[in-house]
Amino acid sequence: MSTNNATNTGILAVTADVKAGTSSRLVVNPASLQGYMADLLQTGFESWAAGGPYWSVAGTTLTLLAGGTGYIQGKLITWAGSQNTGALAAGATYYVYIDNTGTIGTTSSRTDALFQNDIVLFEVFVDSTPVTPVVTVVKENHPYSFPTTDSNYQHAIINAVIANYNNGANIALNGSDSLQINGDDKFEDHGLSTAIPDSASSAVTWNFCYTNAGGKWIVSSSGTTFPATYNNAGTLTALVSGHAVFRLYVSKDNLNTTTPTYYAIYDTSKYTTQTLANNAITAGTPAAPTNELLQIELAQLGFITVKQSTTSITSVVIQKSTARAQTTTSGTNQASLVTTSTGTFTGWLGATDTTVQQALNDLDQVLIGGTAGQVALSQGAGAQPVYKTPSATVGGNLAVTTNATTLSYGISAPVT
Repeated sequence: MSTNNATNTGILAVTADVKAGTSSRLVVNPASLQGYMADLLQTGFESWAAGGPYWSVAGTTLTLLAGGTGYIQGKLITWAGSQNTGALAAGATYYVYIDNTGTIGTTSSRTDALFQNDIVLFEVFVDSTPVTPVVTVVKENHPYSFPTTDSNYQHAIINAVIANYNNGANIALNGSDSLQINGDDKFEDHGLSTAIPDSASSAVTWNFCYTNAGGKWIVSSSGTTFPATYNNAGTLTALVSGHAVFRLYVSKDNLNTTTPTYYAIYDTSKYTTQTLANNAITAGTPAAPTNELLQIELAQLGFITVKQSTTSITSVVIQKSTARAQTTTSGTNQASLVTTSTGTFTGWLGATDTTVQQALNDLDQVLIGGTAGQVALSQGAGAQPVYKTPSATVGGNLAVTTNATTLSYGISAPVT
C-alpha cells in the first residue's frame, strides 16, 4: 500500500508516491481547474462599434443607438443598434442588457445570474413623477476582463465608492445656496470608473429627490440652488422657520456625457435649530436612498443644512463613502457658514449680514466708489455709504455740505 504527498501548484499538483520504485506524477487539481476555466469564460462588455451618442430616451423608452461586442461565458456576442426597450413602467430601475442572440432585454431585478448570462449595458431609473416620469440613465457596461464572480462579490460587499486617491470630490459652498466640487477624484464601481472632476469654482447641478406617500422615489427638479424645503410625509413643504437637511450623493456618467450625476435627498424632518440639525447628521438619521434609487449605485458625498430665514446653506459636512475609510469633515468653520448676530448691526452692516462672509463682503464695499480725500457717509443699517469731499472746517471739524446742509464730523485735532 502506498501513500501520496501532494504539493499544490494551482491547476496541477505534484504527487510523490512513497512506494519504492515509483516516480512523482502531475495530476489535475479539479477545483483549481474549474476556477481557472471560469475566469477564462468571462461575461461582459468589450467595445462599441461606433462613437456616441449610445442611447436616446423618448417617454420611458430607451433606444440603443450603437452596436457593439461583448462576451457571454467566453463566447463573442455582437449586437446591432436601433433596438429599444419598449415603454418602461414608472417606479423601478431597469438593467438594460444584451442576451446571447444579440437582442436587447430589460429586468428590474439585479441577480448574479444576470451578469453571468447577459451583457449589461445600462441602469435606467424611471421615477414616479405623475403623468411624465423622469428617466435617468447611467452606464453599467462592466468589462468582460473583470471576473464576473469577483464583480458580483464586490457589488454585494463594497458596492460603489469614491476612490479618494487624491482626497478629492469634496463638496464646498458656492455663493450662499449652491455647492461646487473641490478636487478631482474617481467614482469606482468594481471595474467601472467615472472621473469626478473639480468643478473649477462653478456650482454643480443636482437631481433633487424625495419619496412620495407610497415610498416611491420622485426627482422633483434639477438645478444648482438648494431650497429651504423638506419632505413632509410625501409632500415637499417649504419651511416657515428652522432648517432643512440634504444628504448628497454622486453616481456614474451615462456614456453620452462623461460627467457624473449628482443627487440631493430631501430629509423627512425639519429642525428648529442648527444644533438639532447637526445632531441628526452626526447620528446619520437624515433620509437616504432606498429601493429603485439605490439601485443606480450611489456614493455618498456628505450633508448640508439650509436655513429658512435666509434660504442659505449654513452647514457643509463632508462624509464620503470610500473603501479605505469614511472621510468626515465639518464645514462650519468656513467664514461663509459662521452665523452672526445681526441685532447689533446698526451701521454699515444690517439684518442681511447673517454670516461672517456676508458681513465681510459688505464691509469690503465701504470704500468702493470713494476716492482719496473723501469721507464715507453712512445711509443707515445695511445701506451702502455715499462719499463726499470735505468743503470747509467748522470749529476744527471736517465739514461736508450736502443739499445746503452742513454736516460736521469731529476729529482729534483741528484741520489746517
